[in-house]
Amino acid sequence: MSSPRVILSHPRTQHAGDVARVLHARGWLVEFHSGYRYGTGAPAWARADRHRRALLAVPDSAVRRHWSSAALSLTARLAARLGRQRLAFVLEVNAAALFDRAVARRIARGDANASVVHAYQGAALKTLRAAVRAGKLGVLEVTSMHHHARRVGGYDALYPARVLDRVTRRISSELGLADVLVVPSPHVAAAVLGRLAPGARIVVAPYGVGVEFEVDGSRHGRLRRRGLVYVGSLTSLKGLWVLVEALDVLAAEGHAPVPVILLGREGREPELDRVLRGHPWIEVRGQVDQEAVRDAMYSAQGLLFPSLGDSFGRVQVEALACGTPVLASDASGSVVRDGCGAVHPAGDARSLASHIRGLLDGSLHTSAAACTQRARDFTWERFVEELRPAYGHVLQRDA
Repeated sequence: MSSPRVILSHPRTQHAGDVARVLHARGWLVEFHSGYRYGTGAPAWARADRHRRALLAVPDSAVRRHWSSAALSLTARLAARLGRQRLAFVLEVNAAALFDRAVARRIARGDANASVVHAYQGAALKTLRAAVRAGKLGVLEVTSMHHHARRVGGYDALYPARVLDRVTRRISSELGLADVLVVPSPHVAAAVLGRLAPGARIVVAPYGVGVEFEVDGSRHGRLRRRGLVYVGSLTSLKGLWVLVEALDVLAAEGHAPVPVILLGREGREPELDRVLRGHPWIEVRGQVDQEAVRDAMYSAQGLLFPSLGDSFGRVQVEALACGTPVLASDASGSVVRDGCGAVHPAGDARSLASHIRGLLDGSLHTSAAACTQRARDFTWERFVEELRPAYGHVLQRDA
């Protein structure tokens, strides 16, 4: 039985570079389409970025960069930094559509001798249609459920409803076109099967740890950990109102102040922003680079992840790789195990407060060794290995 020949399509960075690296190492990668300049041809400053470093082993001939969508994405990032979140969202949606169109044209030309098209949610509608017409297996990676949690997360207030409706319809159409759906956790699989695509063929493939978060147990004994850290967008959907309430519960009980550092892009929720910046225990540092995130995780006593609806929350695995326990909600994937943190019911501030108290006073037993051991369960090699059942359908079809 022959090996799959894969076109990987991903408009942004996130984890795509790691996946492309492993696919190439296995001899499965034919082309990698991206909105970023990967590979050895990238300038030195770009090669220092983890997403580019992950791909240094991938030949430039396999990388297809789409400049038009990249320019829109960069403009969107600038708009976000200037606080124009609605504009940033619209630009990102248009960048994804532009990228999708370019990849679809490439597939339609038939230049790449591939049997599988592995595309990314929200930027795959035309790509998957082209794959169907070309007789290739369409694999859709479903990475987020945020657009289906609009009322919970306050997304209706954050972004234009008309654009959100368009994104939701687009993704629903993508789900119907794909031969196989790849999801990062059983939580997402249940949501997809229950509401969005009943009867869909689903493969669960948990995400791995990026190259800058590779397990390094040698640092743990030298660390003086203090306080807690949160990494992610500063929005209601991520459970930050729950976090504020939990800290207020501890304060009312007479607990000593706990320094909490928030790292991530601010949302467009003025009241939440005001409360976060005004809370005496919280320091909002905003969006920082990955090196700063890693250092903050190594320095913290625990990572807070109180999300009200998340597909996986890869920052949890990254924290565990740093030997840092995680206090997560039960709506954020299936990462935390005994010895490496605790899980509270989503939205339950008192339960989160209890876990924070237990982590800080030692009554919640955790260890750096247990955390790093759990992190070793999540590698990009394992992610690609879990794709075998998805890619296997084309192998069986062609056998």
